[in-house]
Amino acid sequence: MGIFASALLLLASSAVYAQTRDRQKTLDSLKEVIESRKDSLPALRQYISVLGLSNDTVTTQFDEWMKKFPKSASIPYALGEAYYKTRDRKSVNYLIKAYRAGDTARRVFQMLRIAADERWLVDVPRTANTIDSLRKVVENNPDSLLPLQQYIFVLGTPNDTVTMQIDAWMGQFPKSAAIPFAMGENYYNAESPKAKPYLLKVVELQPGNAKVYEMLSIDAERWGNKDESREYMGKAAAADPGEASYAFYYADAFEEVDPALWRKKIWDLAKKFPDNERGAQGLFWLGNMSRDKKEKMEVWEQLRKLYPPAKFDWSESGTNDLFDLYLEEGLTDKAIELAGAMGNKGGFPEKLELAKNIAVARELIKEKKYKEAQEKLAHVKSPRYAAASSVNMIALLKAEVTDAAGATQGAYDSLLLIQAKTPDDDIREAIAKYGAKLGKSAEQSEKDIRIIRDKFTKPAPPFELGLYTSNGKAKLEDYRGKVILLTFWFPGCGPCRGEMPHFQNVVKKFDKKELAYLGINVEPEQDEYVLPFMKGTKYSFTPLRGTGKWAEQVYHVRGEPTNFLIDKEGKIVYSDFMIHGENEHMLELMIKSLLTKKG
Repeated sequence: MGIFASALLLLASSAVYAQTRDRQKTLDSLKEVIESRKDSLPALRQYISVLGLSNDTVTTQFDEWMKKFPKSASIPYALGEAYYKTRDRKSVNYLIKAYRAGDTARRVFQMLRIAADERWLVDVPRTANTIDSLRKVVENNPDSLLPLQQYIFVLGTPNDTVTMQIDAWMGQFPKSAAIPFAMGENYYNAESPKAKPYLLKVVELQPGNAKVYEMLSIDAERWGNKDESREYMGKAAAADPGEASYAFYYADAFEEVDPALWRKKIWDLAKKFPDNERGAQGLFWLGNMSRDKKEKMEVWEQLRKLYPPAKFDWSESGTNDLFDLYLEEGLTDKAIELAGAMGNKGGFPEKLELAKNIAVARELIKEKKYKEAQEKLAHVKSPRYAAASSVNMIALLKAEVTDAAGATQGAYDSLLLIQAKTPDDDIREAIAKYGAKLGKSAEQSEKDIRIIRDKFTKPAPPFELGLYTSNGKAKLEDYRGKVILLTFWFPGCGPCRGEMPHFQNVVKKFDKKELAYLGINVEPEQDEYVLPFMKGTKYSFTPLRGTGKWAEQVYHVRGEPTNFLIDKEGKIVYSDFMIHGENEHMLELMIKSLLTKKG
């Protein structure tokens, strides 16, 4: 290389070094501003611009800042906004974090809705002429959905201007289904009670619109009208018989009203859609909801056979539950075969090791080699997300071996914490048995459980919230002397609605003089749903008016449903539990434990 070329290369290298150095100085300066002010959105945006989204360093740095400054909404918002602009679905995670940190601006909700469904074309650039331009496009082609969606998105809802314009267009273009659909879809996605009239107009114009029948079905659930919901889903399934989702939801709608028909429809679903995830989903829930262990096992075994777990997620979920069931029923050989067949998928290597250890331990117990069995089980842990019954089975087996090895006190103590947090009849029976061997009465054992349980109690934050049933208010202190089942919910919350029948099954076993059942709605925008929902479902909880912000600040609620059991003295004893068909009895035992007088 000549002297001149070498000199050029040296100059170029020096320039690159200078640029890198200046860039780093800029980043360091921005970092200092961000860490001193936390909510400087311009500095955060500039930091991302300088570093670039393609660099993992930016996400690593922002994740560190979010841990360091958890109350800052600007940090996750800036990164979510940047990903949103590049039409990257990663934006959803950070926008949710911004919302949870307190950013409840309309723009955040708009961006979340677009990013979650990846409907990027709906969010058009804003200029001084955007609204007028979109209005002209709509009026020139009233059957084109996208311009309508863009118009509504740019103006936002709830907005009187949008409503007046959409209603005017519906009058001007009465044969256009796109106009009411755009508005109905927008309200539906916002879980607003205002959706229904627009959706009904669509099916009036398009009686075969399966998608809108599905939307009407889910909206009917929010109103508490399960019969209407089932009817609309049936129309969706009839309008589009090749769509597995409609067939699944229609079949599932019969679970409570006609269990025999529900079972038939689920098996018909699996037969009709052998290559669709919905068929696997139907069999999973059929097994999950069955109270008959024999049926449960048979259904999940068929699920595994008909829908290979390597291909179908719902079958993999069913296989996990089938493994737990095999262990609970003492079928360790089947558990070992299943875990081995699953290979490295979904934590099954650990489950295979667990099943083998339990099999060996049970053989050692048969041979009365209790010390060896105790050593084998010493490091056995329940798999992550294992069913409570599986966790209890392992705990009971360990206690049995510990007792047989001569350490009855250890066996007794090992079960107290489980019973204090998640009451269970089998655990209580074992505690009573080991307690009797230690010379403890049943009352003394109950006291030992209560002492541990009381260590985790804390005062329930006081509240004074409006009632939906009158103009009055309800205070926490109004219920002193009663046990309180308190749930945070909102009508659009599917898991909330799914849990409530199980709450009702338990609550109806107790006297209202002893147990209060309260439900705090955290979405005031859905207030219009509440009383019809109560009337339609006949649930017995007292609905109270709240907000998401209040729930998070006062009760640290970060998602719905969130549930608490409060004792007669106003202390939270149980929290962070969800109730379904398999653990209704646990809730009953929890309530009974708080109704029992302290000795």
